[in-house]
Amino acid sequence: MKLYEVTFKTWNGSFSDLNSNRMLAVGEGPEDAIRRAKERTDRDARDFWATEISDVMGYKIHVKSTTR
Repeated sequence: MKLYEVTFKTWNGSFSDLNSNRMLAVGEGPEDAIRRAKERTDRDARDFWATEISDVMGYKIHVKSTTR
C-alpha cells in the first residue's frame, strides 16, 4: 500500500463553478486510491487525480495495515 494525495473537483453551492478539493487516501496504486476516495466524496465529484506521497520533510512514508 502507498499513500496518495487525491485531488478532485465538486460543484459550488450555486452550481456555477467547480471547487478544488483534496484528501489523503491509501491504495495499491493511483486507481485504487481514487476508488477509495470516491467512496467518501459527493456523487457529482469529478476530475480525480492521485499523486503518490513517498516522503515528508525528509522522512520516508511507510503505510502499514492496522487490521488485526
